[in-house]
Formats: sequence, structure tokens, C-alpha cells
Amino acid sequence: MIFIIVLSGLLAACSSGPRKPSPRALKQIDRALSTAPGKAQPSIIVKTELALNRMAREEGQVDAFRHFGRVGAQIHTEKGILDIVEALAGQTSPDEPSVLSTKSVFMSCDGSLAVSVGRGSDPGGKVGTYIIVWERQLNIRPDGDEETGYRYVYFSAAADDPQPAPKAPQPAPQPGDIVVEALDAVRADIARCAPRGDIYLEALAEMASGHSSGSAHSRDRTLQWNWFAAPDGKRRITVSLWRKGTRETVLTQDLPSSTK
Repeated sequence: MIFIIVLSGLLAACSSGPRKPSPRALKQIDRALSTAPGKAQPSIIVKTELALNRMAREEGQVDAFRHFGRVGAQIHTEKGILDIVEALAGQTSPDEPSVLSTKSVFMSCDGSLAVSVGRGSDPGGKVGTYIIVWERQLNIRPDGDEETGYRYVYFSAAADDPQPAPKAPQPAPQPGDIVVEALDAVRADIARCAPRGDIYLEALAEMASGHSSGSAHSRDRTLQWNWFAAPDGKRRITVSLWRKGTRETVLTQDLPSSTK
């Protein structure tokens, strides 16, 4: 397990105004998250979400989510699973897009699949949690910072319920003050490599009446993710990674429903 500290300003460069993340900021993210061996590079997922934020701001949120979604991608709402085409049909982009800020990245050993968890905020200030499953596309050639080669196959998000209390306004720095930027932690957790034939997959538990579920895994089977949905709209996403001869659950994320 790897815990990486990244200056929050690197993410804020994408989320707080019209500026693009600077090349220097992207290089710092690269250096901070590039300690993984082989093809599993969590920094690429952070950069992908930065690029999604940037496109949402410059070209519209709907176009950004359409561009970064793979054909057949699923949007999981509290009303169920929707195909990306159905989910985005008739949608218009808000003047100010929502902002995604990566907090955790879970990645298969071969880098073919990654699950990111983060915090988001909408223009009205409402905050919540999102989960994205990213798949490396063999037919997309990475191109520097603009194109990483990843597309999402699953997206789900929910606002906090209840919403957190608003933060007290901070006084503006005065001449002579020393300003220290806050640190934001991006957690990166990567599966261990092993021969594919030696790796078993988890069987989904029997579901209660009215519940639904689904499961998928990386090409090398070292990452498996599952989703579960209850009739009231609540969702649960779990992620397991292959460790030394066993499978370990590294994420259990519940998303609330706004249905009362």
C-alpha cells in the first residue's frame, strides 16, 4: 500500500477557475505517484481526472463525460444502471461544471483497470463522493498530458446526506504573513502480480430480494470490483486486490440515496 502526499494546489489548478494545470504541476503529480513498478501507474488516473475536469470547464460537462466514457459505459444512479447514451441523452451542461478531486486510486498489477474514489462539488456548493472505474483502451494511443489512454466503464456518485456544515470563512493573508499550503493525500494501492491461472475471483454473495449486483475484473484478474444496489437506491461498491496468494478487500464504499 502506498500513501502519497500531493499539494492540494495541484488539484486546485484544475478545479478553481479558468486556469489549466501547469506542466510543472502535472510533472509533480507524475513524480509523486510514479513509484509503482511496471505498467501500473496511478498517476495516470489522477491526470485523466484532471483532463476530464479541464474538458468539462472548457467544452461542457456533458461532452466531457461523453468523451471519457467507453462505448457501453454505465452510469449508476439511485434509480439503477443506465447506459452512457441513455444517461446523457437530452442532458445540457451547466454553466459551471461539477469538480472531481481524486482521493484514492486502486489499480491492477498490469494497469489495465483502476478504480478511483474522490470527492466532488457542484456549482451550488453541494458535496459528495464519486467512484469511477477506468479501463485502459488498447486502441487509444496515449499522448502526453492530453490523452492518457483510459476511459471509464462505470461511474456512480451521490451527495452527502446530510451535507457537512459550511466551513467558516478564512481571513485573507496580511502583509508579512507566512502562508503554508494545505496538503491533500492521494492514496494509491496496487495489486501484486502473479500468473493469471493462479488467481481466483470472489463469488458474489447471494442477494436479498429486490437487490441487484454486478462484477468485473482486470485482464490479469488481480483487481476485481463489484457493485450492489438496494431497492431504496442505496449503492455499495467493493474492490479487492490480489495479494500474496490471496484476495484482499481494499474498498467498501456506500453511496446514500436522496430518496426519502
